Amino acid sequence: MDLAIICEDAAEEFIRNNDEFKIVGSCVKNSDVFILKDNKSIKKIGIAQNRKYQQELVKAKFGSSCQVYPMTATALGYALENNTLDAILIDSLKSWKLDGKKEISNYNKDYITYVMVVNKGFEKKDLYKEFINHYNEAIMDLKDEKSLKKQLSNYMNTTILDEEVRDWKKLNVKLEPIIQE
Repeated sequence: MDLAIICEDAAEEFIRNNDEFKIVGSCVKNSDVFILKDNKSIKKIGIAQNRKYQQELVKAKFGSSCQVYPMTATALGYALENNTLDAILIDSLKSWKLDGKKEISNYNKDYITYVMVVNKGFEKKDLYKEFINHYNEAIMDLKDEKSLKKQLSNYMNTTILDEEVRDWKKLNVKLEPIIQE
């Protein structure tokens, strides 16, 4: 593996155990969204396991009286639909077709959800520099709503409506370029 885009917690664990890699920058900020089952008070909320920052987001929004249930990301939607949980905190792309009220997860400040990890040897190669240039160009292209709509439709293999793109943008997800040293 030469590079990967993974959650920050996993990246920190990975580089702690492998000195051939390093984090070169954040790629995505604020990509998690709260999905509330209905308007009742939130007592039980599911988060992805091993995501410390999600526990902090839950506490900031709902206080310490809300019980947090870490589980696999794939189980979150199922637990919400089966009324096991009152709400979930999930990546905005995974939330797309789930029922419930979607709310932004960052009210006070941005937070990092995904970072790029790169092999230190690969980082020295021209191919890496070329990749980063293409990556950054793609990030800039996605600022255009038509381009974002097309890429979201392709990625999720479904038709995305203009209104859905505008709603997604309201969630304050930020796609970040990588600054080369």
